[in-house]
Amino acid sequence: MGATRTFRFTNVRMAVDAEPDSEGMLYALECCVCGKRSPLAESPGPAEEWAPRHFAANPEHHTYRALESTPMKITFESAADQLQAVP
Repeated sequence: MGATRTFRFTNVRMAVDAEPDSEGMLYALECCVCGKRSPLAESPGPAEEWAPRHFAANPEHHTYRALESTPMKITFESAADQLQAVP
């Protein structure tokens, strides 16, 4: 006989992962003209330093897109739900 599993529905929500071991925010800038990007960094500084250098090398590239990555996680409605959520 095969193994059986019991599933049930529970309320979950997405939330920012603010745990001390979370990935942390990541920042980059992307050139809207050619699609080149600054390196990803944990602060906006490297991206803000990259953009003027990219512009100096490409004077027709005036527009940039800010890219930010926020770590997220699923949180359960109650501790009891979390204990019973088995993969």
